Amino acid sequence: MKNKLTILVVVLLAILMMSVASYSGIAADDEPISPMVSTVAFQPFMWFDFYIEDPGNNVELVIDEFPGTVFRYTQDWLFDILIATDADGEKPIILEATGPIRNVYLADLNGDGLPEFCVTTMFGSGFIDERIYVYDYYSEKKYELSDRFNHHFRLLMKDGELLATQRVAAYGEPIKTGRLALIDDELVIIDPDRQNHQGTVLYQPSSRPATVTLKNSADKEIASAETDENGSYTILVPTASAGESYTLVVTKPGYLSYTIKNFTINEGEDIEEIDVSQLAGDINGDGAVNSIDLTYLLSEFNRAPQQYPYADINGDGLVNSVDLTYLLAGFNKGAVVSSQ
Repeated sequence: MKNKLTILVVVLLAILMMSVASYSGIAADDEPISPMVSTVAFQPFMWFDFYIEDPGNNVELVIDEFPGTVFRYTQDWLFDILIATDADGEKPIILEATGPIRNVYLADLNGDGLPEFCVTTMFGSGFIDERIYVYDYYSEKKYELSDRFNHHFRLLMKDGELLATQRVAAYGEPIKTGRLALIDDELVIIDPDRQNHQGTVLYQPSSRPATVTLKNSADKEIASAETDENGSYTILVPTASAGESYTLVVTKPGYLSYTIKNFTINEGEDIEEIDVSQLAGDINGDGAVNSIDLTYLLSEFNRAPQQYPYADINGDGLVNSVDLTYLLAGFNKGAVVSSQ
């Protein structure tokens, strides 16, 4: 009798487990596998590089960050292909290449703890250029660094860091070599002789970015950047000039300019917040907000701007009381010039 009860309990438990699995839509032994994000920063590494050694065909890769997934490089009749195989089957990692893949490196460029596939490939027919593609397997995003007919780009690894070179000719000497980075969803080569500095420009909600320009003592532009939707920007400053005096200029369509002279940036310091929210309304760009700008705005009032596009100060497609309020806040003001 005791044995029969034991068997009955086991059967009931099995039925219960099957019911739970059926209810959730997941088989008991087929639960989804999530990526493994380590608390230790992902270290870049080379999968293969034809510039160093021919890896052959059908090269496979398994990494801890994507358990249950096998990545494979294979050569097709026309194209080289990267394929990912997981519980859902095979799917190509589309890189929009029309030529051979020359190397593949893995590096965490977006800081999410998971690696992206960083690829040098040949592109085109007749005229062939080298370009870099980066594929974020986890979020399925693709990025490209190319400049067809002008420059060639190639990946390499040095001292544990993923670098990229830029050449005028495929086999010429590099005109730039630096760390490959992803900034504001764009691939860039970070010059080792430059350092990143972040800052913020405060202005009213607007679809148009502001431009931040850094000039040296000879009034020559040495760096510039555009703000994102939050007013934030990253500017690359030559390290050799860190601590020197600059002129920082903030410009934005429909706004007065804001200039800071004797501006210094020291290593490890970010740039202080710059508020231009009271400088809106310079519709004709003459460096002042006055009756002329007010006349232009009123001529476009309650419609999409036709003759004076910057009358739509916030760039929402309509000139209305919101834009008028912005202009009146800056009325009778001129461009700001200050010293740090």
